[in-house]
Amino acid sequence: MNGVYIRGIGVVLGEPMKTERAIAEGLYEEDLYRISKLTQTHVAGDIPALAMAIDAAKEALGRSGLDINDVDAHIHVGNPQQGARAEGVPLYGYVLRELGGDDIHATEIRQGCNGIFGAIDGAVGFLTGAANYASVLITAGENWTSPLIDRWHAGPDIIFGDGGVAVVLSRESGFAEIVSANSSTLPEFEEWHRGDSTLLPQRDLVYTVPDPAKYVQEFMRKGISLPEIVERWSKFYFDICYRSLADADINASDIAMIIPSNSDGRQFEQLLFDPLGIPVSHSSVDFGRGIGHVGACDQMISLEHFVSAGKFAPGDYVLLVSSGPGITSNSMVLRITDVPAAVNR
Repeated sequence: MNGVYIRGIGVVLGEPMKTERAIAEGLYEEDLYRISKLTQTHVAGDIPALAMAIDAAKEALGRSGLDINDVDAHIHVGNPQQGARAEGVPLYGYVLRELGGDDIHATEIRQGCNGIFGAIDGAVGFLTGAANYASVLITAGENWTSPLIDRWHAGPDIIFGDGGVAVVLSRESGFAEIVSANSSTLPEFEEWHRGDSTLLPQRDLVYTVPDPAKYVQEFMRKGISLPEIVERWSKFYFDICYRSLADADINASDIAMIIPSNSDGRQFEQLLFDPLGIPVSHSSVDFGRGIGHVGACDQMISLEHFVSAGKFAPGDYVLLVSSGPGITSNSMVLRITDVPAAVNR
């Protein structure tokens, strides 16, 4: 893949909240903290996810040097918790209206925590295919502040965080070129995030959030052993990343940094870092432990942070990897081309 660039990234986060404070308030357990080393998350309170996505879009557009009406297409990454009745209502119209956009192709992607990468897949098609677009805006936002969600116990290795991101992709120029990208699905594990839940719509008017621990237990009752799960999942992740490295014509040793989703890093160390021979110190894990798992936003939050902090030089390669329910996964190799003043804070 050549000629598709990241031209601007915008990031908005909720207020920081230390894990120590959550322990003192009885929201989180000291034992979990000692194991996970998750030091902080971000909480937005009553700021809607869409509001943070829109503010991030303004920042990304400003950094790219483009106005909203210079953009040819907009892809919003939507999730049910983004607003009342958001389960059945496309949200891109609201985002574009608030940004002042007019006569712009818009659509929505729902791939959970993999959403940004699913949107990038679509955007690359717009930019290199028959549409022949010059630039695409991608937006995403998460706010887990809800009585239906326990952000502190979403999983043993994560704490949910609130925030929004936006990415401007361009055929013309940018600070990072997308050198290669791959995606795949592991459908035999789709029940990991669904369990035995019904495929019919919910009958009540209140959206109920899936219970991850319950669904994993239901999946494990299917008879597949934990070692089999680890082996299959590890091969799946490794193959996705290896294909992107091969397509970029580089080795794992050429990677300046690998950026997964924000977690305590244990699963990535076992499933990905060790097989690739990449140490945790060459990843975004330590940074992500102080951010929280902001759903689809994680990788772009980390990328923006390290680019803005001057951690990369032109010519550096960065490997991004994500996954979401389904199970779907993406990997992408970026080559840093520049660190312009517009990116630096």
